Amino acid sequence: MSGFGHWFITNGKERIRMKASRIALSLAVMACLVAMSAVSISALAATPTPTETASNAPPSCPPGAAPKSGACIPCPAGTYSNSSGRPAPNSGACVPCPPGTYSKISGSKSCLACPPGTYSNGNGSAACIPCPSGAYSKSNGSVKCIPCPPGSTTRGPGQTSCSATTSALTPTLARTKYSAGRYRPFGKVADDEHSPQTG
Repeated sequence: MSGFGHWFITNGKERIRMKASRIALSLAVMACLVAMSAVSISALAATPTPTETASNAPPSCPPGAAPKSGACIPCPAGTYSNSSGRPAPNSGACVPCPPGTYSKISGSKSCLACPPGTYSNGNGSAACIPCPSGAYSKSNGSVKCIPCPPGSTTRGPGQTSCSATTSALTPTLARTKYSAGRYRPFGKVADDEHSPQTG
């Protein structure tokens, strides 16, 4: 074979090998691109669009309100919300007032301490309860009332202290000695009874 013929055959084989390499490289690049686009497409499919995000996410509500059905609703009486923004998933933004406190209006940003003479012993109180007669509370935020000690009581419900009862103030006047050594409760003597001894 002449030199030119040999060169042409060798060069032709080389060209075929180069073309095969280019085709293989192109196929590899295309396979990578297809794999990357599949990942991108699945990621895009999982990412909500801005309108989907806005419609599915709870609204950002001001203090005293909570998201419900896509709107901000004031927290009901007995609850409060002191933070703004979106709540964590599945958590209510309105929190019940703890014992010893109350919120009587809707949309409260905080709870108030029960004033002296009243109490609240449960969560979510919309009002404090006056202490009953015979019991009192003397501080803010009471969760129970204190019973009056023996011989004292209150002047009615909702008091902050106890005072001595009338019978406790006059125990010696409760009985008077009558003739013949008998005692009678303090009060009017019947006509048939003897008068108290004078001497």
